[in-house]
Amino acid sequence: MQTPLDQIANQNHLHLIKAFLPYVASGNQRTLSILIKMMEIQNVISFYQKNTSVVTACSASSESPDMLDILNDIRNYCEEKEQAFLDQWIQILSVMELSSMFSQSSDTGIADFPLNLFTGNFNSSFDENLPDYDFPPQDAHNLPDAP
Repeated sequence: MQTPLDQIANQNHLHLIKAFLPYVASGNQRTLSILIKMMEIQNVISFYQKNTSVVTACSASSESPDMLDILNDIRNYCEEKEQAFLDQWIQILSVMELSSMFSQSSDTGIADFPLNLFTGNFNSSFDENLPDYDFPPQDAHNLPDAP
């Protein structure tokens, strides 16, 4: 998989010349490798001279980039061990982002709702909206038999 910069640098089918490199006589490989790298640099310079825009991610905007998007993009170019490491960070950041969403909504009492189910600590605005239920019903022994 090529990065956007690799795609710019490897115009003119340079990747084909790179694939051919092992079949070139060993004395000429060094010279050809340097020539390939010089052509890559020339392609990058030419691209930026012709284009006023820069290489950007599809989701890039005037806002700062989202770290999860960056890590997911970088992950595509990593080896398995590196991918596993990035996967852990992606999970951590996802949990942090979810936690942040809940903390932003805490003034409505929604963020604490799952925890409140276990602790019984409902905020007053939430508690006032709950109907009064008798559980277990006091007249449970007087229920009709099931058909």
